[in-house]
Amino acid sequence: MPGFTISEFAGKLSAFGLASPNKFKIEFQGIPVGLNDRQLDFMCEQVDIAGRSVQSVMNLEYGIRREIAYNAPAYNPLNLTFICTGDFKEKRILDQWNNLIVDSTNGFDVAYYDTYAKNCSLTITSLKQDGKTDAFSITYKEVYPKSVQSIQLNHSTQNTVLRVNAEMQYAFFETDDIRTPQSQPPSTRNPHSG
Repeated sequence: MPGFTISEFAGKLSAFGLASPNKFKIEFQGIPVGLNDRQLDFMCEQVDIAGRSVQSVMNLEYGIRREIAYNAPAYNPLNLTFICTGDFKEKRILDQWNNLIVDSTNGFDVAYYDTYAKNCSLTITSLKQDGKTDAFSITYKEVYPKSVQSIQLNHSTQNTVLRVNAEMQYAFFETDDIRTPQSQPPSTRNPHSG
C-alpha cells in the first residue's frame, strides 16, 4: 500500500478536526463530604485521561517466548489540579474526603470502602472545537482521593493563584465505547457472561 498524500491528510483534518486539550468539563457524583455544589467541578484546572495496561506474564513453553495477558487490567491513578478559592474550599473538600478514609480525629480508624468510594464517580468529557459538543467521555467508578498534595506558600510569589493537586484512585473506568455488563441495557448483555 503506497503512502498517504497531503490532500488525504488534509481531508482527514477537515472531516474530523483536531482534539483540543483545553476544552473539557468534569463532574463528580456522590462525593461523601461537603455540599453537592460542584465546587470541584468548576475549579478543576487540569485532569488526566488515565490509561490502563494489561497484566502479562512470560509464556515459557517450548519455542518462541511470548508475553501473554492474564487477569484483570491495571488502571493508572488519576491526577487532578484544582485552583484554590480564597477560603481554600477545594482543599477542604479533598482533605475531608481523604480524612473520611482514615479518620485522624477518631483513632485512625479505616472506613469501609462503601463509605468513601463505592458510590463515587468522576466523569471527564472532552469537548469539540465549539466548546459545547461532547467529543469523548470517560467515567471513573468508585473514585476517591488517595493523596492530597501539599500547597506551597511563599512571600516572594505575587500575582498568581494557589493550586492543590490530588491523586485519585478508582476501581475501573467506562468510556463511550467500553461499558461493563452492569451498565449495558439487558438486551445487549452477553448471556454467557457472569
